[in-house]
Amino acid sequence: WKFKNSFTIPVISRYPEIAHALNDIREAGADFADMTGSGSTVFGIFAERKDALKASERLLDKWKTVLA
Repeated sequence: WKFKNSFTIPVISRYPEIAHALNDIREAGADFADMTGSGSTVFGIFAERKDALKASERLLDKWKTVLA
């Protein structure tokens, strides 16, 4: 992925739970993960819908998830 959020590094240094969420999304199989804007939402991009569904199920115990 050729895009990035320039706020991610400074925000996760102040709010480590965002770093944990991003790490969990990546470990769940996301091809790319980052946060929106100043960090109100984190997201993962998956090549296959089935992989996104599996990740959502895996993350649901710890995080609120939405599939789009």
